[in-house]
Amino acid sequence: VVAEQAVQLDPSSRDGFGLRGALKLRAGEPRAALRDLNIALEGGRVNARFLSLRSAAKRRLGRLIAARDDSIYATEVAPDSARVWLERGRVETALDDKPSARQSFLRAIDLSRGQELEALAQLALQRMEAGYKD
Repeated sequence: VVAEQAVQLDPSSRDGFGLRGALKLRAGEPRAALRDLNIALEGGRVNARFLSLRSAAKRRLGRLIAARDDSIYATEVAPDSARVWLERGRVETALDDKPSARQSFLRAIDLSRGQELEALAQLALQRMEAGYKD
C-alpha cells in the first residue's frame, strides 16, 4: 500500500517503483516486479538492491543470462552486500555453475556473520551442493 501510494503521489519516484517492485516480487508476481524495477533503474540509475531484485525477477522468469548480468553488476556496485551475493549465487546455481555459486554463497556467509541472512546463505549453499537448482 505504501509503495503504491508513493508511485501514485509521484509517478517519477524511482524509489517508489523499486519498492513496489520488491513487494510484487515477494507476492510472487515476477513479471509485474520486473516492470517496476526496470522503471526504478531507468536512465542508467545504479542501485544494487534494485539490480539484485531485478535479477531475482528475471531468474524466476527463466531469463537466466540477463539475471546473471544484473547480479554481477549488483556485486560490483555493492561488493560488501551479503544480499546481492546471495542472489548472485542463486542465479549461478540455476545456471548450474556450482563453483561460482559456491564462491558467491561463501562470500554472502562471510559478509553476514551473526545475522539472519547468514542462515539463508548457508541453506542455499547446502541445497546447491545437494543438487537443487532453486
